[in-house]
Amino acid sequence: MKKAKKYIYPLLFSIGFLVSWTALVEIINATSSGEGYGGLGFGMLILFVWLIIALPIYCIRYSKIIVDEKLKFLFSTYNSLLIIVLHILPFNLQGEPTVVILFILWVLLWNIVPLICRLISRKHEEKDIEK
Repeated sequence: MKKAKKYIYPLLFSIGFLVSWTALVEIINATSSGEGYGGLGFGMLILFVWLIIALPIYCIRYSKIIVDEKLKFLFSTYNSLLIIVLHILPFNLQGEPTVVILFILWVLLWNIVPLICRLISRKHEEKDIEK
């Protein structure tokens, strides 16, 4: 199971997002009367919480899983691609290249930076041990 984590976690995280988002949309559609923007505001709030809190926490934890792997940057790319593709699916973002580019940069930031920070930290720890 330990070897499968690096393959399964990105898929589970993205599928979890799709299921959560679909359930949220269904709940909002069932409970709102269709008047006003309350449902849209609640949906956007949940989306921002997912993007600003859940995604970075997940990416930081995933970097801990792949830091010892030989192909760590390939796994980071795999994670980024799955998140980018599966998180954009429920939204019709045709004609919104700015939003898509910002999302891609956000995902890449949180997939690359924690991994690089872990590698730098590990190098400093090794230097301290050698002294």
